[in-house]
Amino acid sequence: MRLQKSQPFRKRSEYFRNSIYIFRRNRWNNLKRMGILILSIILLILTLLSFKILENDNNYKNNVMMDSISIIPLSNYNLSVGINDNGSVLINNTIKNYTYGTNVFLGYFAFFGGSFYSGPPVNSQSFSVQLNSNINVTDNMTLWVQDLFLVNYFDNSYYIYIMDNLWNSTSPNSTINQFLVSGNGSFSVANNKIYYFNEALNNENIINYITKPPFYLYAMMNLTLNFNGYPQIYVYYRIKNLTFDSGWILYDIITIKIPSNNTKFLVGNQQDILPNKPNYPFVTQWIVAGGGGGSELFIYNWNASIMLYYKYDGKLYEVPDSISLRPTYFKGGITSENVSQYYGIIENYNNRQGLVYQIKGRNIQKFLWEPHVKYDINGNNLTIYLTPSMGEWQIIISSNNYYNEVLGNYSPLSFVLPGGTYYLSATLYAGSEPVITFTKLFNITIIKISSLAPFYINDVYYSKGNIEFFKIPLNLTIPSIYYENKNNRMVFKYLIVNNKIIKNNTIIINSSSNITVIFQKQYYVIINGIGNWYNEGQTVRIYKSVPIYETLTWVGNYTLPNNSSIVINGSIIESAKILPNPIFIALVLIMAIILSILTIRYKNF
Repeated sequence: MRLQKSQPFRKRSEYFRNSIYIFRRNRWNNLKRMGILILSIILLILTLLSFKILENDNNYKNNVMMDSISIIPLSNYNLSVGINDNGSVLINNTIKNYTYGTNVFLGYFAFFGGSFYSGPPVNSQSFSVQLNSNINVTDNMTLWVQDLFLVNYFDNSYYIYIMDNLWNSTSPNSTINQFLVSGNGSFSVANNKIYYFNEALNNENIINYITKPPFYLYAMMNLTLNFNGYPQIYVYYRIKNLTFDSGWILYDIITIKIPSNNTKFLVGNQQDILPNKPNYPFVTQWIVAGGGGGSELFIYNWNASIMLYYKYDGKLYEVPDSISLRPTYFKGGITSENVSQYYGIIENYNNRQGLVYQIKGRNIQKFLWEPHVKYDINGNNLTIYLTPSMGEWQIIISSNNYYNEVLGNYSPLSFVLPGGTYYLSATLYAGSEPVITFTKLFNITIIKISSLAPFYINDVYYSKGNIEFFKIPLNLTIPSIYYENKNNRMVFKYLIVNNKIIKNNTIIINSSSNITVIFQKQYYVIINGIGNWYNEGQTVRIYKSVPIYETLTWVGNYTLPNNSSIVINGSIIESAKILPNPIFIALVLIMAIILSILTIRYKNF
């Protein structure tokens, strides 16, 4: 990036609150800070003569056809550090190639503090954060665009500038045709090549944000076609800290006045782009590097996190994989600012956060993550963990009686499943291209037991009710008789296991099952002092033989005549109440009276 002509930095009419502000304290502080600000702009103009473009050369090992994605493990190299997506993914120590195009790239960078220095020609406490990608205009023209931040450190504060560049990366000697490019910026020359550059301005003043860490930088480039079919690059930035958020700011629209029908940001080996070039990949970068002019960044202390996203079908995803340093072989453009090999940055991916964390260390060329899928089953709850956690995944879960397909969701994913044997398919995509598919078989075991009486599972007591179990094998034991109280009890009859009757009260369960325990409920019935257990709903006849001169009535829970029937629906006590038979007594009296009358008449006769 180069600042060819910087506008005077005038005092702005509005002041940013909190940590992003323009100086306005007392006169002495204003003069002091204005001096620092002027110094920073002078350094910016003097040192950022150019954010150089480094291109592959047709003569660079042109006689050797290298694999388009293969990278040589590098360590201790002076190269920019961050997210470099060149269309390569590491799977089980094997590199697999992929390619994709997208219309949107978005970079996220969080800075929590550090100590650093950019060497010649910058020679200042500064660094850059760059979003760099190649785009195809036609089959014979490729351009390289940059959306970047320059961060300078002065007087215990960080000064942040925003700018964009456009270069012709078709060949090492290609240059920008000024008549075919328009935007908010202008043109300059570096290394005998014309390039386009633009600074984020406000009322013709260079925008300068002042903050303290932590702060967060976002860069986004959106590629579209206008009504003439011309490619247009919408260039955005966003700056946040703990108390301020600029929101997304569109600060440039670059138009390339050449009709194009399928313009994309390019990643990987796009064989239909520049077919005369060696079989090398295009690289998209979101990286930390020196503060301009091809400078080298020395890191003495560093704490940051970084991630690159692309958009597909309206949703943002982490790139499928990335390498920490740029690849050895590439085509198109790539940055020449770098990080010292000895005072460098080492990166590690945190899958839970979906971010790459950066700390001080020696530069190492490595894949930042290896795509894979893990799952955990807790009962009938399935949780799927994906790496990368915000990648473009397609998840399919299926069984004989279940199917679920999830597109483009972020990790972890949770599902509640019925019991059964399942097939899990997880495919990581790059745009519309599948990169790698993982398949797994697993079982969800659900054992549902419904019982009106307590039971034992593996000799552990469980109270009655509807209870689910998820681990096998299970040893189920049902008591033959369960006493609810002294007058009520449950007598085991049989089990219904998946609609089959099993008469054993002990069973070993090895698969998903629905089990209902069938009991016969019984009540204790006392008839005239003699007790017996009777089934619920059973009809009982109560009868006792008595002489003709006596009558019997059953009294207790019910008052019934002798030889009555009772339907058992609870505990019952019935006792016989015996009394003289009044009818018999009346008949005896009548007979006595008749005999007396007859006797008297006979004697008189």
